[in-house]
Amino acid sequence: MRIEYEATLDDVSEPMIRHYLRGRNYARQRFREPMWGGVGAMIGYYFISVLSKQSADLWWVYPLVFIVGYAVVFIPIRHTVSRRIRNYVKRETGPKLPIPTSFEVTDRQLHCESMKADMSFSLEDLSDATEDADRLEFVFGDAGVCTIPLRVFRDREEKEEFVRRVKREGLR
Repeated sequence: MRIEYEATLDDVSEPMIRHYLRGRNYARQRFREPMWGGVGAMIGYYFISVLSKQSADLWWVYPLVFIVGYAVVFIPIRHTVSRRIRNYVKRETGPKLPIPTSFEVTDRQLHCESMKADMSFSLEDLSDATEDADRLEFVFGDAGVCTIPLRVFRDREEKEEFVRRVKREGLR
């Protein structure tokens, strides 16, 4: 079964974003960057208080400044990471959008052709297959994530048949 469509910027960047947000690098980044934000806020407060000749020895202010600095970095980090990945994809693809893309289930593999690249995922590695409001998502562990926009299917039956074939070949 083969599905062909014109991929938009969101279609191309979404699997990269989802794969990165599930990885160890993001988990470390989600911890480290806010910590540095809190430490930077404390150091900044110290220098501002020294330069303005205010008392820099108000010890109880430092934990509050740390918490504010931590929160300022932690709250938007998911959006910031998604925006960075989306901007990277936009720079790399340039005026090539929309990109002809196809997915095909063949011989125990999910085969994708996009941006002059061929990728094949072994359906034996399929660990999860889910559907959200906009996309089908197939997770292949550390190997990657495939997302297919729901708009590319003609009707619900075609989508269900595609998912059934993938699951029949993969999830066992």
